Amino acid sequence: MKEVIELSDQSTRRSSKDEHPKENQTAPSFGPISNDSSHSLNHTATKIPSEDPPLNIPSGDAPVSKKGFLEKIKSKIPPLPLLRIVVKSSIAILIALLFVFETRCRTAMGGAAILVPIGTLLNFPIRTIGVQIESTVQSLVSALCGAAWSFLAMYLANLARDHNNPIPVQPSSSAILAIFMLIGVFGLTYVRTKFAQANFATIFASMIVGFSLTQASVTPGFQPVIIYTFLKPIATASAIALGVDMFLWPEDSLTKYLGLLGGTLKEFNNFFEEHSNAFLSPSSEVSPSLPTLHARLQNSVLKLIDAKRELQREVILNKLSHDDIRSITRLVKMMRLPLHGIGLSQLMKSERLQKTTDPFANSKEFNSEERRELVETVREMRSVAQELSDTCVATLSACNDRLMKYCLPTRSWTSTIFWPFPRIFISDYRKAPENLDSESSQSLSDRLDNVIGRFEEKSKHTSYLLSTLSIKDYQQRFDGPVQNILLFHYSILQHANQLRSFVACVENIDVSRTRRRLWFPQLAFKKWFRSMDVNPNIGVNISSNTGQPGTSTANTGGNDLTLSKTMTNTNPNEFAEEANLVGSRSQRGTIYPRDPDVNPPETTMERFFYQFHKIFEWFQSMETIFALKCATGFVLLSLPAFFAQSSGWFFQWRGQWATITLMMWMIPIAGMFFLTIILRVAGTIMGGVLGIIVWEITRGNPYGLVILTFFLLMPLYYLFFTSQVLNIVAIMTKVTLLLVICYEYQYVVGGTTGYDSVELVAGKRMFLVVIGVLAAAILSMIPSPVTGRVELRKRISKTIHDLSKLYGILVGDLLTDSRRSNEPTARQIKAFRKLALGIQRQIADERTYLKLSKMEPPLRGKFPLDSYTRLVEKVDNMADLLEGMAYASRSVDKSWQRSLIDVIKAERMEHLASVLSMMKLLSSTLASKMAMPPFMMSPLEERNRFAEKLRNAISAYPKEINNETFPSYCAYAVNSYKFCGELHEVLECVEELVGVEDPEQWLLLYA
Repeated sequence: MKEVIELSDQSTRRSSKDEHPKENQTAPSFGPISNDSSHSLNHTATKIPSEDPPLNIPSGDAPVSKKGFLEKIKSKIPPLPLLRIVVKSSIAILIALLFVFETRCRTAMGGAAILVPIGTLLNFPIRTIGVQIESTVQSLVSALCGAAWSFLAMYLANLARDHNNPIPVQPSSSAILAIFMLIGVFGLTYVRTKFAQANFATIFASMIVGFSLTQASVTPGFQPVIIYTFLKPIATASAIALGVDMFLWPEDSLTKYLGLLGGTLKEFNNFFEEHSNAFLSPSSEVSPSLPTLHARLQNSVLKLIDAKRELQREVILNKLSHDDIRSITRLVKMMRLPLHGIGLSQLMKSERLQKTTDPFANSKEFNSEERRELVETVREMRSVAQELSDTCVATLSACNDRLMKYCLPTRSWTSTIFWPFPRIFISDYRKAPENLDSESSQSLSDRLDNVIGRFEEKSKHTSYLLSTLSIKDYQQRFDGPVQNILLFHYSILQHANQLRSFVACVENIDVSRTRRRLWFPQLAFKKWFRSMDVNPNIGVNISSNTGQPGTSTANTGGNDLTLSKTMTNTNPNEFAEEANLVGSRSQRGTIYPRDPDVNPPETTMERFFYQFHKIFEWFQSMETIFALKCATGFVLLSLPAFFAQSSGWFFQWRGQWATITLMMWMIPIAGMFFLTIILRVAGTIMGGVLGIIVWEITRGNPYGLVILTFFLLMPLYYLFFTSQVLNIVAIMTKVTLLLVICYEYQYVVGGTTGYDSVELVAGKRMFLVVIGVLAAAILSMIPSPVTGRVELRKRISKTIHDLSKLYGILVGDLLTDSRRSNEPTARQIKAFRKLALGIQRQIADERTYLKLSKMEPPLRGKFPLDSYTRLVEKVDNMADLLEGMAYASRSVDKSWQRSLIDVIKAERMEHLASVLSMMKLLSSTLASKMAMPPFMMSPLEERNRFAEKLRNAISAYPKEINNETFPSYCAYAVNSYKFCGELHEVLECVEELVGVEDPEQWLLLYA
């Protein structure tokens, strides 16, 4: 099916005389749904089930059997995939500790052996193979760049040094080293802000720069061996992480993707079966809400897209190619919108049956006659659509089973424990997916086509399509529940058509992919540097394949506090887009961003100073300021190493760890959270205490240190992978623990006279780490602190602005008299979908900020959590409804649409202009904290006024309704109706936050 986005607007065909109908007051959410979604294709499609699918709600009278002791123990054991990555991570640290506690390894590694376990910890050896290889390459390249920069700095510093002076710490050489450190760390941090996936790679490079240049300041002559001393353990740590990841229970991105795909398709199928059966039932047993629809449909799609992006970077040994994965992902994304329409139709039906007010009817009372009419219409729809519903459920389940045959079998307890021996446990991994016979493949698509044909044929003779009614009945039926019925009719038919495309894709894969082969990535060069989601607590998103095929997530414990965009300001592409939309053109035809203070530059001197102005703006950008702050703090903490009076105690205390800690926790995230600062300090103290305990228990025995540390790391890793908040405590505890025991052991075996006790070592390490954490917190407050709550408000403002842009694009051709073609181009379709996906990711970021903000301590006052929670929820609903509007408008007949709109074009322009103005006002008000004006039109009032004019126009021109694309128009109408309702809710939330100007108070003040 040709997929286009109709860049036009369709108004709601509702008539409502009530001024403020309440929105989204639905019943409580439904109970848990059974995961069994298997349906036989031999099931008779015309059979109407006598009862609804059972819900897993325990009866109050049923006896509850008590769990036995063994069952209680088993219930406490974490799932096998989670145990696997916990043990895998601990084993990697165990191997790295051998380079500190084993004599020959320690001698070969040199004095910087402590960097091996620290580097292994920061490499996170639990990711998929492709991601881990990319991370290793980034780490090595970044480390080599840091080494090359340090080499140049050391060479120039040695040239500036007075060789007749026996003291190596001299002002000239120290100045050169400090300047090179400033420039190097600035460059690394700037790269870090642009490419979030290179976060820890730049930290490794800063380690080499920090350790090498400070060591070079106290070392006479030019000694390149210093760089090699610190480069070697970092490269070894990357090799250990990569080796453990590849050879111990390796996981590939395709397995992760297919696990997410299976879970997404199963959730889609359960959602469709549940809501379609509920809609076709005369009674309303399922009462969904818009946030529930979003949570069940959108979240898994975003994770699937991220898994697809990871897979595009990896070499695949499978029948499936990268193109197949892209096609499958695109079709799954398109399946979400019809499913959302089915859920929305059930929501509207539930509201009709539960409320006493009918938002579509002329009268405010939803009387028994209208209720009876709705029930009869639903029964009529059931007789037509039940067969299609059952067939779609069975077909999607069969497609899911076929795709899962391309996935490697999941590991059992036996194959996990005995990995990689004996070979019998992994023999299944070499089996090729079974091919279904052509007869079964053909019957699957043919049956779906036949059922769709019968549905379309039966629908022509139904009363709810209005085509069988006389003209005098149009008005009455249009004011009734017909639009809701037609929304379901449109959505289920579109779901079936999308499923038909999905079946064709799966069958094509079955026919064309007959054997496994190597598929190399065909990713554009610029997309290799596309930033992934990052965790605002640790600066990188650590996701691993811990899910099973058919599950809905691949994360371990729901640790989903991630951000896709770390800064609020727009990127250069968005700046260029804004310039093209509202920019001003010079006499030469060059487009410049519009500036109300100056006109575009015309002369040579004006253009010169304009370029100078752009450089000045770059220095004022968030990325540049952040990089400059981080580099300045790094150098300031390293300054004692560049003075002869303080270099001794600096190296005695190992002061470089304060700078490394600063670099780790100066995360390029806009918004500061006081809770994370507290948790970092708490984790540091806990790690120091654990280090003392471990050392005292083992009395410095290397075997005891390794074994006890190994078992201590497992609960810390479990906490890291399962807790959304305490993961930062876990990683800080692990870092400080390793520093304490490794340094104390090096002091003991090194034969150092008068070395520090373990308590003093722990105190010094904790003190340095706390200094780095506090320095990062202080620098984040310069020039002015931007808390996470402020960042949340700015991001919501940006999202509403983007929604207004998306809405303006959708209705743009109706507000102008342009004669261009109504059919959008392929580039316009792609750009529209990209903007819509970007909005969804922004909202996901706002939910992350909301989760973190609600845990912040109330310093100046309590956070208005309820208002912001409701605001984010309503904005999220608006984004889904706007996509539903765009999806429905693509199939409306263009000529019929134009003739209908021309009748009420003035009223329509007034309505759409009011909606756009309201969204722009809300965005600007949130960004500037400016109070709302005292008098303005409510979106609900404007919607009701327009619905009244539309009803009068329909009465005057009833033949305009008799069109086969009228169900598409009604699908748009319901989405548009709910969109205005959600916009009204957003208006109320913003008024609660910023207030409303009250002229009467001014009059009373000056009375």
